Amino acid sequence: MLRRGLAVAAVACTAWGVARADDYPAEVNASIAAAKKYCEDNGGKFSIAPSAVHKIELNGDKRDDYVIDFTDAVCDGADSGLCGTGGCEIEVLVALPSGKFVSVFDSPVLTWEVVAATHSMRFQLHGGYCGEHGGGSHCMKTHRITTKPFEYKMPE
Repeated sequence: MLRRGLAVAAVACTAWGVARADDYPAEVNASIAAAKKYCEDNGGKFSIAPSAVHKIELNGDKRDDYVIDFTDAVCDGADSGLCGTGGCEIEVLVALPSGKFVSVFDSPVLTWEVVAATHSMRFQLHGGYCGEHGGGSHCMKTHRITTKPFEYKMPE
């Protein structure tokens, strides 16, 4: 029974696009290594679940892209710079025709989702990114994913 449950879970993870660590491209490994270094440099012990890395086609070019969601990472024993009041860090890596990947977004978000029909991602951000103030405020932003990096900035 346990084997059958594990097999169903493995199929589900594949369908959801959760990547396996030994299949990660160098750029995904570099992003994870940078988070690990940050954690360890601040006295923590880093771990990351396989569910943190999502392999998904984002921009309509029929090449797999990656989203690394550090919600599923732990920096035990240190103040984690991976998550805070603005959410957890995510990095979006888009495949280039050369087979390499470019980081197009690297910032904290509260939640994110893929809008496949428009090759976009929708992000729930800390309200400060939309000029809101006060605890608990948030806003939504949507961005079409291309190979061009983008960021959201807090208004001054």
